[in-house]
Amino acid sequence: MNLKEEIKSKIKDHAERVSPEECCGLLIELEDGGEIKVVECENIAEDKESLFKISIEEYLNVLSEGDIYAVYHSHTKGENSFSDADKTISDSLELRSVLYNLSTDMFETLEPKV
Repeated sequence: MNLKEEIKSKIKDHAERVSPEECCGLLIELEDGGEIKVVECENIAEDKESLFKISIEEYLNVLSEGDIYAVYHSHTKGENSFSDADKTISDSLELRSVLYNLSTDMFETLEPKV
């Protein structure tokens, strides 16, 4: 998965604004030409500094705008890569994932195993 700098910039900005909590959101493919749009979501996890969770209602609302291309979130603490839980969720939902790590200022992407 190759992300445009504009998308990375929006994710990074979102992560910096909500830090030390993890940010989360969805990348959607717009129906009018396949452009990718960043949709920020509310992190409803109980422990927002270590986990992220998007409500099913918000997820379904975003689906009305286009197809889900990927889910994204940030890590604000030591873990530099996708957690085992991140990988399991990506595989079970057959959904690409994007991770932005604030401490290293690096992006990582994950394709689901299908």
